[in-house]
Amino acid sequence: MAWLGLLDEIGGVLQFARNCVFGGEESLMKKNVMIDLASGWRQLSEEERRALGAFADDEKIRMIAIATGSWGAYVPNLVVTDEDVLVEEDDEHIFADSAQSLVDLFPGFLLIDDFEWPLAPANARLRTGVYILDDLSLTVLQLVWLADGTHEENDESRHVLWTATCTCPSTVFATIIDNFMEMVPTLEVAS
Repeated sequence: MAWLGLLDEIGGVLQFARNCVFGGEESLMKKNVMIDLASGWRQLSEEERRALGAFADDEKIRMIAIATGSWGAYVPNLVVTDEDVLVEEDDEHIFADSAQSLVDLFPGFLLIDDFEWPLAPANARLRTGVYILDDLSLTVLQLVWLADGTHEENDESRHVLWTATCTCPSTVFATIIDNFMEMVPTLEVAS
């Protein structure tokens, strides 16, 4: 999950992204992910994604979107990932491991909420947490769910852990959570 704080480490890409003006496509499909972005959000362009270097090649990252406008040093972002997990493993164990991975990712990360998500997708959890990056308090919203699929190469069954993680400055959390709650119900993935 090293991608979680990615946009705080790529200042040049963020500055480039802030200065770009793109068309108004709000519904997009990228690497098996379809989502209706909230007004004021857009997907990173291929050029911006390439500027992320090795991060751009991470096959687990299916989509990156950012909030447009003037946000200061940190641009709110939404990163959608998938990861194969053992089919035999208990769902609760998978969720517990992914929550612990989130906590372990950043020194001082505080997991505030981790509860069953009552809406689609089924078998999902919603998490919130905070951490400090330099002198900036960041809030994380993460929807995590399990889906079944098949491997493209051999048609074997697989269990996929999907995450939609939104990170933003804590000072704008009230605005961003509304955007997140608007976008997440429209999220569709293909395993």
